Amino acid sequence: MAYCTQCGQALTEGAAHDCPNGQVAAAAALPQKAGGVSVDPARLVKLLKEPYSALNGSPERDLWHGVIGLAASAIGFFLWAWAIQSKVMNAIAEAMGGLLFFGRVGDLLEDSLNIAPRLFVLGLLSVVILLGVLTALGNWKGRRKRAPAEVLSALGSLQLIGGAGFLAGAVFALINVPLSLLIVGVSLLVSLLMTVSAAKQWFEIPAGSQFFYEAVSVGSYLILVFLAAKMVL
Repeated sequence: MAYCTQCGQALTEGAAHDCPNGQVAAAAALPQKAGGVSVDPARLVKLLKEPYSALNGSPERDLWHGVIGLAASAIGFFLWAWAIQSKVMNAIAEAMGGLLFFGRVGDLLEDSLNIAPRLFVLGLLSVVILLGVLTALGNWKGRRKRAPAEVLSALGSLQLIGGAGFLAGAVFALINVPLSLLIVGVSLLVSLLMTVSAAKQWFEIPAGSQFFYEAVSVGSYLILVFLAAKMVL
């Protein structure tokens, strides 16, 4: 089976394909490995430049791209948390002349501030919760029902943008912490709004149910992430 490189639709060998994105492709445009999916660096770059192109993908082509998107989001969030943690620890050490980290008091403080690994778990859980909530409500209210592999391929790939934003926040944390916090805050908000908006379109939520879908999705996500944060942190 071959797929269009522009829209991801299946192509029939020997037949012209009228692509919704304005391209005409032959069936050989995107060969697939017989053994399964593969990672395409060019596709990852396209997903960063045009995030909504993930909605035109397919599990056969984008399953691993979705996995990479989830991993990028969680790892990027972890790197940012680690950078902030290092900055705070260094600031405390300098303020106390380094004496604080000699003895039991310093050990206890260092343990209490060592939250980066737990934030990695929370970051991964938050993305899984978001996709789970959007899928449950989408399959309930939407005209299109989606399988888990489709969700991972499409909505998972969208998380590459969030991962890039968190990585940028980690870099700026070493330079300017307030700016880093702003970057990560904006990245979180954009990623959430983008994913909800994309899912609403992808599941084909009827106009009369769109507000319900948005409100319940965001509300449920925030409540569940709050509960997860209390358990993890």
